[in-house]
Amino acid sequence: TPTHQGPFDAQLMTCPDDCVDGIVAMIDSAEASIELSVQYLDLDWYWGFGDNPIIAALHEAAQRGVSVRLMLNGYYAEWDEEIRDTIHMFNTDWNATEGLDATARLMAYSDSIVKLHNKGAIIDGESVLVGSMNWGSSAALRNREMGVLFHHEALASDYLASFEEDWNRLDPTTDSDGDLMPDQWEEQYGLNRHSAAVLGTALSEQSLDPDEDGLNNLQEFQLGGDPMDNDTDDDCILDGEEVIFAQSVMRSPSIAMISSDVDEDGVLDGEQYGCEPVDNGTGVVDNGTGVVDDGGDEGDEGGFLNIREDPLSRPGAEFLFWVMVISTVSLVLAGASMFLQPRRGTDEVLVDDSGYRFEDPDESKAILKGTSFDEEAEDARARTEGRDDGSHGAIRLDGFGFKSATRDEVQWMLDQGRTMEEVRVELGEEE
Repeated sequence: TPTHQGPFDAQLMTCPDDCVDGIVAMIDSAEASIELSVQYLDLDWYWGFGDNPIIAALHEAAQRGVSVRLMLNGYYAEWDEEIRDTIHMFNTDWNATEGLDATARLMAYSDSIVKLHNKGAIIDGESVLVGSMNWGSSAALRNREMGVLFHHEALASDYLASFEEDWNRLDPTTDSDGDLMPDQWEEQYGLNRHSAAVLGTALSEQSLDPDEDGLNNLQEFQLGGDPMDNDTDDDCILDGEEVIFAQSVMRSPSIAMISSDVDEDGVLDGEQYGCEPVDNGTGVVDNGTGVVDDGGDEGDEGGFLNIREDPLSRPGAEFLFWVMVISTVSLVLAGASMFLQPRRGTDEVLVDDSGYRFEDPDESKAILKGTSFDEEAEDARARTEGRDDGSHGAIRLDGFGFKSATRDEVQWMLDQGRTMEEVRVELGEEE
């Protein structure tokens, strides 16, 4: 652990007394860079102010040429819309639209780091803010919070190194812009991990098809394809047609996307699909995708032109067709039989105490002795809770004792500065 000795300047910030003014003054003092590592950043303040003055100070800093980087906790991003709104404001509004040097992203997790719980800032690589206050209205205006702004370049350097490690980390799931394509995958294929929108259009990046293979970027990710290569596995079947081919041989499209013989029958998928090798007279075989096979090691799985023959002429195709026809007819007959058979209500069947069933009860006939109806007994269908027999129906605690919120939801409300009593009032639950 790094240690630092010697004289340094520091400024104490106390909430709710003067921390807002202190943070705004700190941002206003920035000349080159601002790094924010915080759990969340409220856009609007629900207590007292309305607009968040810290947001306004950050925008003004970016407008005067200061580089602003914001890193947020992504643990609650799936159900807290304001987290996505904050990222959209920084990346789409400020950066893409206004041309400012402002970027926001969610922190990716690692084996040892799950959440971002920081509440700090680094200014010009020379000063660092460390404190207890979250960057929201509750902490700034209603809670007793303390923070210290250290003016110490060596200390700030240690904090900056930790920030860079978190900023550059990638994992398989974190999705900063909310377009369902992880940051890691977008970085790999040169897409924009910070904004889902295509500037100047009504399109989203996930809807684009840069390689024109019939699959958009989101579908390429879901199926394991390469969005910049229209034939990911070079088997002469376009990625968009791999789905059709995989279904025809009853295999997974995601496996077909990266396999040259998905059904493992010894026949290359391209040949089985109907591609035919074409010799252009030069001894070079063109596979129809812009890749040529000159007999060398590269392109050994190519060599086919994407020309379809009659689909029913392929082995097994006619069999699958008649299976589908028979299945459809069976489904229609089953549906018809359901509608045509006589309906019988539950009130048309009586059962006596010995178990004898009266299939045709007539209200004009006497009910035999031994047939009983207990009108006072509880109907099990009306029960809203199961009986606690020690195994079923036992009380299950969620860690806080709230019925209408999960442990993570309650923890998130507590992290925002609410007290346990305020959480109970907001959820409408008594202690």
